[in-house]
Amino acid sequence: MLLFKSESIFNIIMKTSKKINAFIGLIPLLIFFLGVTGIFGQGTVIEKKDFNDIIKKDEQHRSGKSFRSNYLSETFSDKSKAVDALYETIYETIPPDRSRYISISKVGKEINKSETITIGPRRYNRLNDGDWSEKQDQGLSGSGGGAIITYGSYKRLKKARLGKKSVTIYEKVIKTSDYGYGDGMREEIHTTSYWITLDGIILKVLEEIETVGTSKLVRNTRTYEYDAKIRIEAPKK
Repeated sequence: MLLFKSESIFNIIMKTSKKINAFIGLIPLLIFFLGVTGIFGQGTVIEKKDFNDIIKKDEQHRSGKSFRSNYLSETFSDKSKAVDALYETIYETIPPDRSRYISISKVGKEINKSETITIGPRRYNRLNDGDWSEKQDQGLSGSGGGAIITYGSYKRLKKARLGKKSVTIYEKVIKTSDYGYGDGMREEIHTTSYWITLDGIILKVLEEIETVGTSKLVRNTRTYEYDAKIRIEAPKK
């Protein structure tokens, strides 16, 4: 009887040992599976050309159509604290030659507002709801150096919903170096997300700009409305 019991205990130990060894053998596979899941959870990498083609498709769609764009820029000297400055704009356009541009800046307690209406060659301007002035539209010109892109990645993140629209979220991350500052080189990381409908129309863009080595953050949000009722007329004097 004692021998039988010893053999039974021995068999139990052996069976338990085999189970433990089998589980240990599964650990590398589990680690691999979790790693793959993590990679796909971060989105699918796409080529820069494919990403640019997606953006170009939206530009072609928007060309020649009426739309409204709302833009908000928030500047944080320390991203862990409250916003330091706000800049808002509303841009409306009715092709072929009518547009309205409103900008509002808020820094501390100071608020400034400017408005511009363009109808053909005529441009109307006013500041802080004052009187309108009129002048011929000379167009915009200017030049300057640009930052050098030192890194870029492009991804298709996931499908989602924005309001009542089904969208795909894409992400572009670039790192830039700019030597045009008095304090020497400045490096920035730009992370931009795009909410794009299934037929290729951009509805929202969110860009976050971080300055390397600092706590500074600039967050820019732009949304587009294509079904808005827009009317642009010359101001009454």
